[in-house]
Amino acid sequence: MSNEQREPASELDLQIKAYIDNACQTTLTMLLGKMEEMMNCQADTQRLWNEQMQKALDERFSKLEQVGLMANEASTNNRRITDETQNEQATPVTICSQLVI
Repeated sequence: MSNEQREPASELDLQIKAYIDNACQTTLTMLLGKMEEMMNCQADTQRLWNEQMQKALDERFSKLEQVGLMANEASTNNRRITDETQNEQATPVTICSQLVI
């Protein structure tokens, strides 16, 4: 009688174990799927943020280049005007004289 009682109990234990294993596998599969989904979402968010930052940086560098070009142009113009003014001031006055021997 004790062997007969053990066989159904061990069969029941195997069914319970299989049920628990199945439940654990299903849960783990679902958790891993959700984690993958979350990581993909985070990667998309990071990619969008990077694109926005790159666009903002490009715009700012473009503005800096424009300001820099304008500043260089203004500096070049100022330098040219200064050079012309200095050349005009430094040009010696020529006096026409006859060579005496």
